[in-house]
Amino acid sequence: NRHFDDGGPNMAFEESIVEQAWTNAGEKCKCMDMGHHKAVPCDDPVVWRKKGKGTMGAWDIYAKSADRPFDLDNAVILCYACSRVR
Repeated sequence: NRHFDDGGPNMAFEESIVEQAWTNAGEKCKCMDMGHHKAVPCDDPVVWRKKGKGTMGAWDIYAKSADRPFDLDNAVILCYACSRVR
């Protein structure tokens, strides 16, 4: 799995995909990795303005699979903590 964050507008996922994935996530992390959660999804709250910040409430968009297109079905919103163990 690859993380796509260039410090500016996300270049792998179109902004419309980022916005739709964010809306679908309901402002919560959607990590499904049972390796570091008691339950899935993570559901920790994330804050839009903290995208890519690396602080509490921070988040970014990730591809579920590097072998698939960068579309909504392949996008997942992860909080900072989940992204660090990925």
